[in-house]
Amino acid sequence: MKNAKGDEMGLWHFYHANGTLKASGNFDDQGNKRGTWQYYNNLGNKIVSENHETGLYERLTKDGKPSQQYILKDGKANGEVIIYYECGAVRERLNYKAGVRDGKGEIYTETGQVIEQYNFSSDSLHGVTKTFYEDGTRQLEINYNNGKLDGVYNRYHQNGKISVQGNYKLGKAIGIMKFYHDNGNLSEEGTYTNDIATGIFKIYNRLGELIQTKTYDEGGELVEEVYYAAGKMHSKFSFEQGAPKTIVYVDNNGKELGNFSEINGELVGKAYYPTGQVRTEYRYKDGKATGTCKYYSRAGVIESVYEYLDGQIHGKVEEYYPDQSVKVTLYYENGSQHGPYQSYYSDGKPNVQGWYQYGNAQQQWVSYHPNGKKRADEYFLNDKLTGKSYYYSLEGTPFEITTHRDGNADDMVIFNQEGTAISKLSKEGNKVAASINYPSGKDNQRFNFLCGKMHGKSTIHYPDGRLFTARNYSRGKLTGLAQRFSIFHGLENSGMYNDGNSEGTWTWFFEDGTREVVGHYFNDKRDSVWTYFYDNGKVASTIPYLDGEKQGVSKHYSYDGQLILEKMYNAGDIISYRLPASNDWIEFYGNGVILAKFPDGKPALEENFKNGKLMGIAKAYYPNGKMFFERRYWYGDFEGQQTYYHSDGKIKQKEFYNRDDSHGKWESYDGLGRLVWVRNYSWGYLQGTAEQYTNGKKIKEIKFWYGLPVE
Repeated sequence: MKNAKGDEMGLWHFYHANGTLKASGNFDDQGNKRGTWQYYNNLGNKIVSENHETGLYERLTKDGKPSQQYILKDGKANGEVIIYYECGAVRERLNYKAGVRDGKGEIYTETGQVIEQYNFSSDSLHGVTKTFYEDGTRQLEINYNNGKLDGVYNRYHQNGKISVQGNYKLGKAIGIMKFYHDNGNLSEEGTYTNDIATGIFKIYNRLGELIQTKTYDEGGELVEEVYYAAGKMHSKFSFEQGAPKTIVYVDNNGKELGNFSEINGELVGKAYYPTGQVRTEYRYKDGKATGTCKYYSRAGVIESVYEYLDGQIHGKVEEYYPDQSVKVTLYYENGSQHGPYQSYYSDGKPNVQGWYQYGNAQQQWVSYHPNGKKRADEYFLNDKLTGKSYYYSLEGTPFEITTHRDGNADDMVIFNQEGTAISKLSKEGNKVAASINYPSGKDNQRFNFLCGKMHGKSTIHYPDGRLFTARNYSRGKLTGLAQRFSIFHGLENSGMYNDGNSEGTWTWFFEDGTREVVGHYFNDKRDSVWTYFYDNGKVASTIPYLDGEKQGVSKHYSYDGQLILEKMYNAGDIISYRLPASNDWIEFYGNGVILAKFPDGKPALEENFKNGKLMGIAKAYYPNGKMFFERRYWYGDFEGQQTYYHSDGKIKQKEFYNRDDSHGKWESYDGLGRLVWVRNYSWGYLQGTAEQYTNGKKIKEIKFWYGLPVE
């Protein structure tokens, strides 16, 4: 219906070209919209609800949940605006005035935890802005003046220690800026003049050691970079207009290894390890990396090959195992991963296959178990899982099917080894509780989701009711205390997670509850000194780590506590070793035998290396000359049978591996040669029956499938 002027009146319906409803609502006698109007997409989903009496405007998800909500006044947002996560939880509350941001605002996690507080004035940030970690501890406290940073800048690590200290003036960094590691040691320091880096910037590792300096001129142009190893200069780069002109490398003793200069716009050179071996072959053209760049291990084998164009990775990239078989093949375009991705196991079998588009995982990704069976079949859209993801057991049978939407789990089904669906989901709003029971009705697994992400406590129980694992999640990431309990006794390992990463001290235990390993993680990487113990309580070895790699002097002891060997590591590689009978360090280049002896001349430890990795048989001995262990390696990975002995020569434990995966039957024996326990593994997973014995008689057994206890 229309009035005399041709304006719409009364109830109207508008349609998409495909015939689905597009909008519906009422017009008054003057042709103005009145009451509530509803708007739909061409799939029939309501996407907007607008009340022309109250001004309430709601944008909806395709599930009908609120996406945005605010009041319109004269066609402009006015008052509080609420923005929601797709699951319906509030994401942000902010204020508008006549269509522009004005006033206080807060941003929340899906759990309702405040992670940011800010203030706007006339559409510009103004006043104090604070951000917080998910546990509520402060992360950042800064001040804005009409949209520009102004005043003291303080950022904090989650442990409360300062991360960044500096000052801003109307949006520009001024004066000294300092960055700190989470342990309190200085990470970087330098001076800014009107937001321009000037003078010398110093960079330190987590131990507080100087590793790099950068020198800038008054205009902020980089003129020199110096890298240090063990406190001594290792390399120096000289720049003109941002392009390297000369590069010099020296070894640990100050001897020049290479001196390269630009000639006619090109600089072709080699980078070296501080110990003198070639690290990289490279080429610069007009100050930018170009062509093929090869990276070598200290043992002289190629680790990876990259292609560069105009200073960016561009083209094919390959990484290799120590035997030179291909580990990964991928492609880049102008610095972003773009094209097919393929990784392989060390025996050449495919591991992961997929596709990148300008840095984002796209389309189908398939991964495989080491036995060649499919492990996972997933589909990505812009780096987020979407649609159904299929996960398979070692036998290739379905283990889990999860439906994802925009990266979040929307539904999940878990199967047992017979292929029967055994998981149950209980939904309440944006929360989902998942449970699996044993056939007897006892608890097997319990875990929870919030807004499609694992959240809260997650537990797995043995059939007898004991805990197998206990972990905690926060918005899809592991957090807090994580514990795993041994098959027949107490705690197997215990440690902390933060934001999905292993963090802090972790401890592993022998079957009798005594410590086996104590180590520290930082950001999911091994850090500081790790201590390994024998089952008699004595220290077996101490190994220092930095950024996940062995760094510094490791010490190795015999079963009775005698120091038998020291190794010097640099960036994960053994560069020398020392025997207790001598104060001299013996240089080691990654190939050969390291032989340690007891004071009476009897062998204590024998290790074989190839291309910098343990290779072949390694042997350790008791002081009485009897064998302590006989291990087999393949380029650093356990391979085949590993045998441990009692001091009288009787077998203590037998283990089997396939390329570092536990694989086969493991057995433990007491001093009389009687079985203590038996475990079966398949490609790293407990599989089959685990048995416990007392005085050689079986007293208990637990069955496993794909690493999980089953009835």
